Amino acid sequence: MPENNIKGSTLLRISYILALSPFITGSSIFLYWFYKRTYFAESADIEIIAFFTMLAYFLFGLATLILCVIFIFKYKSRWTKTLQPVAIIIITFFTIEIYDNLYQALEQKAFVQIINDSNLTISRIWSDSFELDNLSKRGNTFVISFYPIYTYDWDHPSSIGENYTLHPVYITLSGRDGKEKNYLLPSYYKGNCANLKISDVLNNK
Repeated sequence: MPENNIKGSTLLRISYILALSPFITGSSIFLYWFYKRTYFAESADIEIIAFFTMLAYFLFGLATLILCVIFIFKYKSRWTKTLQPVAIIIITFFTIEIYDNLYQALEQKAFVQIINDSNLTISRIWSDSFELDNLSKRGNTFVISFYPIYTYDWDHPSSIGENYTLHPVYITLSGRDGKEKNYLLPSYYKGNCANLKISDVLNNK
């Protein structure tokens, strides 16, 4: 009997490992990507490793279910112990859906790290679709995010696709005298991650 208990515990332990591995790996990958993007405006290429993690989820999930079925057949009176690894598989599935939706949404935004290396104050950053103010409270280095807006010219397609214009984004800077002046920022497209120094804006770089 003790030997059977040891074998049963081994099956459950393997089931837990197989069920948890994709969840832990996938969550770590997504959180790393999210952290780099939202806090440092840096892009991280996770598509390949995310694909293999998804593949592992289906393979490991199937293996977990098989082990749980084997465990139930061998130890019918302890079948409730298989509920936990099965629950982890189900939770992982819904977690993948949440991560995927967040990924798709954030991929539509541009992330820019603003570095104020000048003696001017950043009053606001704005376009005709958004406005960010009170930026001086964020310090000299901070990250902004916004949805770039495209206007397509459907009547005059170009040779590589439809013509479009990207709505401009401006920054308002003010000096010690309180006078404000607007500057045009570089063009940022959907999914872009970039760093921008205020000195480059002033020098039109």
